[in-house]
Amino acid sequence: MAGLLALGPWLNAQTNTPPHSSADSTSPDRHNGMMSVDSQLKQLTDQLHLTDAQKPRVKAVLEERNKQAAGLRDLAPEDRRTKMRSIRTEMDAKMKEILTADQYQQFEKTRGRNRPPAPKPDSGAQ
Repeated sequence: MAGLLALGPWLNAQTNTPPHSSADSTSPDRHNGMMSVDSQLKQLTDQLHLTDAQKPRVKAVLEERNKQAAGLRDLAPEDRRTKMRSIRTEMDAKMKEILTADQYQQFEKTRGRNRPPAPKPDSGAQ
């Protein structure tokens, strides 16, 4: 699950509604804690001002990423993180091909890439 959190806040916003009972990733509800593909696409469309030509391409990338991520649930946490990094790298490359330079820059900002690193916790010194 930690690997899924690395996908960014736009994928993991919290809600009090129960997950959708179907595995249909295009439903407007959540499934297993992740936003549906349609919800993600709407959010990206609003944030990045996607064109009509970009929308189906971005949706296909999101669907593939969700499908790949769903197959990682049974892996050990470290293996899951490693695989999620690979999936994210692949998704980034595909999104960079689809989006304009300005859109891609905003996409990265939206995912928190340009945030300063979180401070490391104290090593027990008190």
